[in-house]
Amino acid sequence: MITFELCVMLKQNLSTAKIPVIFVTSLSDSIDETYGFEVGAVDYITKPVNSAIVRVRVATHLSLIHVKELQDSRLQIIQRLGRAAEFRDNETGLHVIRMSHYARLLALAAGFSEQAAEKLLNAAPMHDVGKIGIPDNILLKPGPLDEREWDIMRRHPAIGAAIIGSHDSTLIQMAYTIALTHHEKWDGTGYPKQLKGENIPLVGRIVAVADVFDALTTVRPYKKAWTVEDALAYLHKEAGKHFDPELILLFIKIMPAVMEVKEHWGEEKVTTLNLEQPRKKRDLKALLEQSHAELESFAYIVSHDLQEPLRGINNYTRLLQDTAKGKLDEQELGWLDRVTNLTERMSNQIAALLQYSRAAQQPLAVEAVDLNELVAWVLESLAPLIAETACTLTIPRLLPTVDCDPLRTAAVFDSLITNAIKFNRSEGDIRVEIGYLDSESPTFFVNDNGIGIPDKFHDVIFNLFRRLHGRSEYGGGIGAGLTISRKHIERQGGNLWVKSTPDIGTTFYFTLNIEQEDTDKDKVHVN
Repeated sequence: MITFELCVMLKQNLSTAKIPVIFVTSLSDSIDETYGFEVGAVDYITKPVNSAIVRVRVATHLSLIHVKELQDSRLQIIQRLGRAAEFRDNETGLHVIRMSHYARLLALAAGFSEQAAEKLLNAAPMHDVGKIGIPDNILLKPGPLDEREWDIMRRHPAIGAAIIGSHDSTLIQMAYTIALTHHEKWDGTGYPKQLKGENIPLVGRIVAVADVFDALTTVRPYKKAWTVEDALAYLHKEAGKHFDPELILLFIKIMPAVMEVKEHWGEEKVTTLNLEQPRKKRDLKALLEQSHAELESFAYIVSHDLQEPLRGINNYTRLLQDTAKGKLDEQELGWLDRVTNLTERMSNQIAALLQYSRAAQQPLAVEAVDLNELVAWVLESLAPLIAETACTLTIPRLLPTVDCDPLRTAAVFDSLITNAIKFNRSEGDIRVEIGYLDSESPTFFVNDNGIGIPDKFHDVIFNLFRRLHGRSEYGGGIGAGLTISRKHIERQGGNLWVKSTPDIGTTFYFTLNIEQEDTDKDKVHVN
């Protein structure tokens, strides 16, 4: 039949294969209907046709297509971002593939359904996405980390969870849980929350085993690959301390399947990713460039594919508000206001996430900068806020000239000075001081007489989207400024930290320490 042949042609063409096909027919033979479904139809409508039913059927199948496309795009985001993170500290990116398959096998052994294990396979690649926020000089260090470097490295689970965020998608929820908890330990000595035993989500415990086994049995910048026997001996020794002891027993039982994965996705198979055995600097550069490309792809997906529907929701909500006045009561109008506020907040969070990603990835533009001129430029842009709050701002002595990226450094001063003015209850007596401490490498500071920050929050405030106050307090904000500022400073080889006493005031300190090697390989030369 011509109708069936046309359906087959549509399904064989990639550009039309996803279009849902509905047959409108007078045939009542179930054999014809069965054949129609076999060649790709999604529904049948028999004559005589009811237009209302046709519209409902068409709308239903189009919505199913949109749902499938949304699920596919979510999976693509997770897979691509997971690979991008892995390329920053693994020479091939095969680690995430192997450990994800190990995790799936272990999940099945632990009683997961096929569907749940497949979801874990797709969520596990995001486990280390927070490493995007860790400086290269720490992530790629060819040796053990010191305590300060470990403090920075231990931030990556929280950074990863903040990047993934909360969502109604069960896949993204699982990826969030894995990113946040895969470094927790069975005895409670892990990080970031020191969870213990079964308080650690099962998916986090599973990924911990898979991740460590693969890390031990492959080459890393700081160690040689262990034998499988030595790695299993370590897992057995750490059962009940680092790892869930029941999962270790299950993992040992499934070793034949694990070894098949290890062989199939071994480092010697790296040519399947069109990469040579990378040992030279040019190979590392190529990998980093590929990582940056992955991040740019993710940034586009976020800025376009997520921002666009948000704008649509916001626009249609505002249209409904304008046209429904007089028809809706105050409570219903309030609900519409709530939708508008939530979409605007999510749009701001996405913009901040993109800004954070760019702060981590964009090249340095280093030059000798007179900080007096730079700070004067920042203060000029903040003049309306300073005038409105009657802030007294002092710079006791001339600031030095340093090698730095002027745009990044200006962004840091802007953020710290703005916060110093905003988070202050001293009406008519807001005081801010900008200066530096003498040392081999100057330590700069921004001091205020504001509300202060309790000791327990001195690290928390640098986490992405982490606020200590309500959104309507102290001029609002989304809790990203300090995270982005710390990234700007770390990209310049420095550190940013805080000392504060509640109701007394706060001082933020930062250093700039751009080494020649960093500037040679990374900076954009300014004439």
